[in-house]
Amino acid sequence: MFTKENLYKNTENLDTNGNVRIDMTIVCKERNSEYRYHNRLQKHVAKIKIDGGLISNDQERCDWLLINWDDGILFFIELKGSDLWKAVSQIQTTIDTVKTNMLQQFSFKNINVRIILSKNQRPDYKNDARYKKLEQLIKEKIGNIRNGNIRIESRQMQENC
Repeated sequence: MFTKENLYKNTENLDTNGNVRIDMTIVCKERNSEYRYHNRLQKHVAKIKIDGGLISNDQERCDWLLINWDDGILFFIELKGSDLWKAVSQIQTTIDTVKTNMLQQFSFKNINVRIILSKNQRPDYKNDARYKKLEQLIKEKIGNIRNGNIRIESRQMQENC
């Protein structure tokens, strides 16, 4: 299911030769939520549609996956209305799905989670058991994974990489 060929088949930013383009800015947008990855170091970063793309069955899943192939970094991205805990659940299910099928096949070093809520509210989440479970999931040893982080923002998130 998660072969490199299948990942590339669901990658939106390929050049005419089928290679990942080096885009200076990668944007994931849905309704009133937006994530921008500013690729200043010009890395090969694949933008992969998860929801309805790589995972098309009825299970919960996040919206996007960015893979920085040069540095082995994954970004699981969920663009959500106001239900933070639904977003957390979707990310967890996606990571659980790919960890046995994909994370051990490739040399990824970091798993990062990005949740952007379209409503201007972020509940107090850092002490919640659901948040702590997600935090533990991205820090557990899977293949070469060493660490990662979680960021939650309202409406828009930008990263300079």
